Order: sequence, then structure tokens, then C-alpha cells
Amino acid sequence: ESNVLFVTSLGGRFKTGLTSSIIFEFTKKFNGQTNKYTDPISLGFEIGTAGHAFQMFISSSNQIIEQGIYYSQPSDYTEGKLLLGFNLKRTFLNGNK
Repeated sequence: ESNVLFVTSLGGRFKTGLTSSIIFEFTKKFNGQTNKYTDPISLGFEIGTAGHAFQMFISSSNQIIEQGIYYSQPSDYTEGKLLLGFNLKRTFLNGNK
């Protein structure tokens, strides 16, 4: 079995207000494997403040970095198997500009 994997990913963010957005990502795997390998998909909602961004999302993958998303086996969302996730991003400002 080859370890080579070709993928293309589409992600985006739609602003729904001054501090809120809907975020999404879909990745298509072109690996020639059987159809037991489903393509990962995520949909979320983001709320931002001056120094924080809170993200809540549902996803078919339990991974957060690209290598994990592309090479792991996501849940089969066609069977309603989705995961709930939460991210918190913090921006630290320093005095040097």
C-alpha cells in the first residue's frame, strides 16, 4: 500500500456580523482507496473579540492539523457520525512594532 496521498482542500469564512462568521472546510482525497475512506468535512461558527476568537464546530474528523486530517480515518458523516469541537484563539500584543 502506497503512502502517497493527493488531496485538495476548500475552506472559507463568511462574515455574518461585525464579530461573527460561519467557517467551513472540505477536503477531497484522491488516493484510489476503497470508499471506506470518506472525505473530511467541517462546519462552524466563530465569534471574535479584541484579543480572542471562539470557534464552535461540527466535523467528521477528530484531528486539527493537516497531517492528521488527511491521513486519519474520519467519521462517516453520511451515517450521521459527527464530532463537536471547540477552539479558542488568543492574540498576544507586544510593544514592538
